[in-house]
Amino acid sequence: MDFLKFFAIFGVVCLHVAGSYFNVGSQSENLAFSFEPIRFYYYIGTISIPLFFCINGFLILGKKKVTFTYILKKVGLLLTPVILWTIIDFFSKLIHRKEIVNPLQIGVGYLGQQGLFFQFWFIGALVIVQLTAPFLNWLLRNHWATFCILLVAFGFICLTVMFASYHARYPLAKSVVQTFRLWTWFFYFMMGAWLRQTQYSIQLSKNMRFCLFILVIFVVQVGAIFSSVLLKNGYAEYDYDSLFVMLAVLILMLQYNQVITLNRSEFISRLVHHFAANTMGIFIIHIVVLRLVLRLLPMVGPNFAPIIIFIVFIASDLLTFCLRKIPFASRLVSIE
Repeated sequence: MDFLKFFAIFGVVCLHVAGSYFNVGSQSENLAFSFEPIRFYYYIGTISIPLFFCINGFLILGKKKVTFTYILKKVGLLLTPVILWTIIDFFSKLIHRKEIVNPLQIGVGYLGQQGLFFQFWFIGALVIVQLTAPFLNWLLRNHWATFCILLVAFGFICLTVMFASYHARYPLAKSVVQTFRLWTWFFYFMMGAWLRQTQYSIQLSKNMRFCLFILVIFVVQVGAIFSSVLLKNGYAEYDYDSLFVMLAVLILMLQYNQVITLNRSEFISRLVHHFAANTMGIFIIHIVVLRLVLRLLPMVGPNFAPIIIFIVFIASDLLTFCLRKIPFASRLVSIE
């Protein structure tokens, strides 16, 4: 799973960095205009969030026991960075702007996709989904057919929302903040559990595995571009319910969920493991790093987006690595 975690967090950084260089929300109906390099960089991150939910479902469900005590502990760890960054934001506003803002309002705003750490909506959605994990695990272990039916039902809802959006030429999911698009998150979470339970996998050679990976990402990028034209909106989040994203996540999970070694060099393996271990820290801190980089390099245009992506990713990783070495500060970037 280390490689998938690494790719998913790299995709999130690509999405947010590239999204800073063009108006994602407005989409031209001119398809030729849509095939700009900056959009390809942006759509690398299309499957990142679905992958994270799928990986979580794979790792959490299917165990002999998934107790509420275990889940509440995980939820507490998930919310710890949210609480700490809320406190920091509160005092920052108080000292620099002389504003007194209700900390609860700040924290809830984060979980509702508002404020500096708007990406914390993911944590909010993950908390909701994980709270149902004991029930889902019981269902998986004792009522497998019911679990599968429920999985298919969530998948059907996803596709219905997607095709209805194409028909309306408007993303219907836009009316629901990402935190509460639970039909999508439950589908990917349960898909991960389904893959763990069935133990399906794709056995390919190293070269074939690499070629299939590149093909899947390219197909997702092209699919997302066509989808953005149909929906008249370019945000990747509106493709999470699409069939091409579902299939892409499934194929990548089938490729890598059983892999012990990919015949990589020891250095590359350690590097991937390192990035995977810092995934949550990079996710939390990269928005702050991105804002700082954009402020320091205001004249840099979209042609330099790959360089900015690299700078933001590496800087976020190094900052996470350093903070994790400091006892209290580690809680700002870790859920362990």
